[in-house]
Amino acid sequence: MSHRDRKRILYFQQDNCYGATESYISTLAEYFKDKFNVAVIYPDISSLEPFGNISGVMSLPLMKGKFSGSLIQNAYPITRAIRSFNPDIGHCNDPSLVGIITSKLASAQNIVVTHHTSELNIKYGWKGTIAKKFAFKLADFFIFTSGHD
Repeated sequence: MSHRDRKRILYFQQDNCYGATESYISTLAEYFKDKFNVAVIYPDISSLEPFGNISGVMSLPLMKGKFSGSLIQNAYPITRAIRSFNPDIGHCNDPSLVGIITSKLASAQNIVVTHHTSELNIKYGWKGTIAKKFAFKLADFFIFTSGHD
């Protein structure tokens, strides 16, 4: 199978720091780059530069303001960037509602959501609660990191 014919995985990262989850994304991207075409989309800030340094993995840095604020306002530029890679699989980390929704808008065939911790007890307003219910219905697979979750 040629490089051009391989399935495409997009890892979506929206947080502004590099920690355990980001290390996990880098490890997955590095591992799968020999079997799939891999890209990582993330805010273009210095702490996330390691994503751009993974050899053989496409980096899609966007202005950091595109990952926060209004989902409606930011969905178009994020979706357009995701479409430029044309992923078969969009892999987002909970609670990345914008990642789930924009990956689906960009026509990713499968959306995978990794739920890392229940301690992130995010308090959504009524709009966020509706967006979360909608986004989670778009996901095809969930990965939980503990039996408790």
